[in-house]
Amino acid sequence: MTLTNQTSGGTRLHSRFTAALSACVMLLLTATGCGDRNEPAGDASHGPITVVATTTVLEDVARQIAGGDAQVLGIMRVGEDPHVYEVRPQDAVTLSKADVVLANGFHLEATLGGVIDQVAANTHVDLAQAAGIDGDDRIGSDVYAGAPDPHIWMDPKLFARVAHQIGVAMAKADPDHAAGYTQRAAQYTSQLNDLHADITQAFATIPQDRRTLITSHDAFNYYARAYALEIHGVVGISTDAQPTGQQVESLRALVRDRGVRALFIETSTSPTLNNIVKKVADEAGIAIGGTLYSDSLGAPDTPGGTYLGMMRHNTQVIITALTAAQEHTSDKP
Repeated sequence: MTLTNQTSGGTRLHSRFTAALSACVMLLLTATGCGDRNEPAGDASHGPITVVATTTVLEDVARQIAGGDAQVLGIMRVGEDPHVYEVRPQDAVTLSKADVVLANGFHLEATLGGVIDQVAANTHVDLAQAAGIDGDDRIGSDVYAGAPDPHIWMDPKLFARVAHQIGVAMAKADPDHAAGYTQRAAQYTSQLNDLHADITQAFATIPQDRRTLITSHDAFNYYARAYALEIHGVVGISTDAQPTGQQVESLRALVRDRGVRALFIETSTSPTLNNIVKKVADEAGIAIGGTLYSDSLGAPDTPGGTYLGMMRHNTQVIITALTAAQEHTSDKP
């Protein structure tokens, strides 16, 4: 996530960047024959509507709700980090032709969000806003003052509200198939509620004072709140940040002083952040607890190839590591 620098120099730089982005978008659309769109691109009576999702997580959920009634496309690919995603030339074209554009919101899309504003202002849905995730539902950032934590999919019950809004958006764009979208959204929401119950039950075996872990960045705050965990990241909610020496030293102290033995790396995070976690673990003589999916799903043939699979995989890896840490502590003389 890149937030605007509020200094005069930073504001000028941001203005130049915005102007450049607008120019590039218009050139791309002109070159591909796509003009300024004020109406949805598709017509349900002439074939399936096109739904474009920004992240792999949203793409998966959209596919479950679309069934065979809509074509679902994704912008980001497996393993790509939304915080630092570099917009591709074709993205503007794909977005401009969509009947519905599904965006996470809370600034997760960063630069891509600017493109969405340019070419899909009337077709995009800010899902965090549509789901009413605000007030006590929303977690703020400890690093970026006033910035919300965008990782709302880490709480299945909260994310169920997002899934419902995806169904609403599809039904609005394609009234002929509204009943199907509504039914599938309800079914998927039920699966998310079941997932939440299963994860809650899984953590029941872990004592409260043993539920502390370290990850590469703060992608798991909503997960931590939902399941009463204490989670610390190398950096804050965005992987665009660079860790300070003080942050790294704080992690070392946490491991040393509180005996934390559950440390994890992430699939879609930079090697720099993952290597810091590995180094802290090596210095303490601790094995990495495993690899977690955070900002991207895994490949289709992996445990994290779907949102439901990702959440179950992460939970199993965390439970295994915390259980091992508990047994290690119990074995101490």
